[in-house]
Amino acid sequence: YRVVWAPHHSYNPLWLNFGTFVQTHEPMLEFAKQHPDVDFVFKPHPFLLGTMSDRGLLSKEHVDKWAAEWDSLPNTTTNTDSNYVDLFVNSDMLLCDGISFLGEYPIITGRPAVFLEREDHWAFSPLGETIAKTTVRFKSFDAFAAEFDKLRSAGLPDRKEAIENFLDEAIPYPRK
Repeated sequence: YRVVWAPHHSYNPLWLNFGTFVQTHEPMLEFAKQHPDVDFVFKPHPFLLGTMSDRGLLSKEHVDKWAAEWDSLPNTTTNTDSNYVDLFVNSDMLLCDGISFLGEYPIITGRPAVFLEREDHWAFSPLGETIAKTTVRFKSFDAFAAEFDKLRSAGLPDRKEAIENFLDEAIPYPRK
């Protein structure tokens, strides 16, 4: 079972405010340790790790130490490659906190992304609301962790109709 974890870099009430990495990086590391039979791929937004120290959220030393521990586990990797289509196709779940991947994952895979949602993120546009309906939403990492084994064994909920609605709205030409 492969989980792609793709945290976003938008940490600021003045700009999007979707990112959850500050709150979730340590619990996610422990979660990976507790699930040695699951492969976890950390797919950070290209700006994520640099913005942690630039914005005074986490020190560079802290991020580097965390990343080294993450990469040292036998069931974890970090992927900074810009070609993520194969990664998505060969995953069972995308755990994401925002924006483009929430829409790209269902387009690529036909499956819903798992959305770790901050209560204080910027409001979605109408298309963003359509995308959000395709996801499996959790208001906290703890809520996700409590449901993970069930999601893994039973599969993600069916969001085919919501994904079709999103594709109809997002793609301005006939798809059939």
